[in-house]
Order: sequence, then structure tokens, then C-alpha cells
Amino acid sequence: HKGQSEDAIRVYRSLHDMLPVIYGDEEYTPPYHLLFVGEGIALCYVKLGKYDEAVEWLWKHFEHVCKNAKHYNKREHLETPLLRSCTFRYFGESVSVKRHIDYLDHPEFAPLHDHPRYRELVEKLASMD
Repeated sequence: HKGQSEDAIRVYRSLHDMLPVIYGDEEYTPPYHLLFVGEGIALCYVKLGKYDEAVEWLWKHFEHVCKNAKHYNKREHLETPLLRSCTFRYFGESVSVKRHIDYLDHPEFAPLHDHPRYRELVEKLASMD
């Protein structure tokens, strides 16, 4: 349903826009992977037939996961005021950038398979260890 997808995009974008407010200058932003903001927005854009926007959000999500990958399997303490007393830990040893973004094979992304930037992302992910 078009209206639901547009509403979902507004919600996901609001969550995405809150990240700088919550984290400030923190390098590590752990709850982002729980929100699946990039994936959620991308799915909504696919449903709306807006494939360029979908692919760009997949890239944003991929880049965010890569940025945080060095923190996998470590307990991280944050200095940002809202989370100063919290520590976070990414999942476990089996988690990698590839595992984080294995949803690219999901059938709902099939309309993107011929998109050059989508193919570039899939190839980049396939080349990672």
C-alpha cells in the first residue's frame, strides 16, 4: 500500500535523523543495526518503485555497518550524554559485515538486481572476507 510505505519512510527517516542528536560525535553507534533503518527505507522505496533511492539507502546502511565493524565483539562505552552510563556489544563472533547485510538476497530486492549501484554493492560485499 503506497500510503503505508510513505508513512514508513517518514518514520525511518525520522529515526535516521535522530542518530546525530543521540550520538553527537561518537564514532560507534550501536542501536542503528537494531533499527535496520537503511534496509527498511530501501524496502519501502522498492515498493514505491523508486529504485535509485532504495539503492542509495542500502549503500548508507552498508557504509554504516562497515564503519562500526571494528567494534564487533567488543564492549564499547559511550561518552554521549544520553548514553554515558551504557555499554554496548555487537552480537557475537559469527557476525561480520557480510552477515549483517545478507538481506540483499531477499526476494523483495529482486527489482534492483539490474541497477548498476546495486550490483556494485553486491560485488563489493561478495569481495569482503
